[in-house]
Amino acid sequence: MTIGYQQDFIGDGIMVPVPGFSAVLTDAVYRDASLREEIYLDYIHYSLVMNKTTRQLVFSASNIDQNKHIQINRKESRGWEADDRLDDVRQLDNRFYKANDWDRGHMVQRNNNCWAANRGKALEANNATFFYTNAAFQHKYFNRDEWLKLEDYIGALKGDSNGQLCVFTGPVHLPFDRQYARSWHDTVRVPSAFFKMVCYKSKTTEKLETRAFLLYQDAEFIGNKQKGAGRIKLKNYQCTVTEIQKLTGLKFSRDIVQSNPLYYSAPETLNDGLTINSYPERIPVEHHADIVTGINQPRVTQEVAEKDKAIVIAAAMVNPAGSKERLNEWITLLNISAADVDVSGWRIEDQRSKVIYLSGLIEKGSASKVQMSDHAGFRLLNRGGTIILKNEKNEVVDRESYTQKDIENENMGLRF
Repeated sequence: MTIGYQQDFIGDGIMVPVPGFSAVLTDAVYRDASLREEIYLDYIHYSLVMNKTTRQLVFSASNIDQNKHIQINRKESRGWEADDRLDDVRQLDNRFYKANDWDRGHMVQRNNNCWAANRGKALEANNATFFYTNAAFQHKYFNRDEWLKLEDYIGALKGDSNGQLCVFTGPVHLPFDRQYARSWHDTVRVPSAFFKMVCYKSKTTEKLETRAFLLYQDAEFIGNKQKGAGRIKLKNYQCTVTEIQKLTGLKFSRDIVQSNPLYYSAPETLNDGLTINSYPERIPVEHHADIVTGINQPRVTQEVAEKDKAIVIAAAMVNPAGSKERLNEWITLLNISAADVDVSGWRIEDQRSKVIYLSGLIEKGSASKVQMSDHAGFRLLNRGGTIILKNEKNEVVDRESYTQKDIENENMGLRF
């Protein structure tokens, strides 16, 4: 079995090197003469670098072979343990994850690392992810829903030509990081966000391609308690590699940066059909089909600039009383601008890709109620969901999400 990340893993001469560090980040990297090149901790299929200040990793670099994946049940895994190559004070052990809402969030996902020539070796690879060095502070709702959804997407990636993936993952620390105090003299800096990047050989171009994602561990994600494939709010933000570099201090190779299809800054010439309103690009992904795979691909989920948002989703009745509740479900749209707005060609979508097409004018300062009974097949699900308003250009004008807890009481309208 291969120990440590392999930069030539994709094959065909494609190299995916580990990132370097900015001057500021260099000072934070944990170093010890016993480690490979003084900084790398190597495990089965992956390597990582530790941050001596946060006692969490700086980043992980892993290889995934989709062709050799073997399903291993989580119950077969061993328990979490400290890496004895580091002193206990250099890593956060289970004492920091007890009796609170913070999970030991895998950076190299357990299931994605379960690949090998046979089941016994795959189990070893599975267990190799259960070191505290491979964990970071993630809120339980974020870790088990949005982050899990992104991890599953990466593991099942279909755009690659040979099933060989290189993945970079890590926390993003910002000035407004939370602090978790285990005791008065021992606090943990909780990451504000996490990034994940996947590099592979494109099925269409046969060249290196990269997809990058940035998920903020903010109040919206943490408040979303929905759980289960297809039932949670999928809002994985696709972003540029350059933005991840700016936020983390990591420095990826020029080839990786250029193989990402999003724009960090406005190019000299741009196809007007892309409807890019702001830079750097950050695309909200409600469905897998929304992920941008080409530099000239239409940004169907590009958000309208904040200053141009004339119509908003103001309220919704999700759980009306009675056995035929769908007849009484509704969504209210509000015109917050100083002019009438023609919403012909606009539509309302949910996370299941169900659509309501709109028409007519909404006068300035006025509201328009959309009744579900007038639109066959569209439901406001009681288990939680997302309501997305798009204009005639496919731009996201507004979006609102709700959880099952939000609509526990019947006949209580939601105000957004």
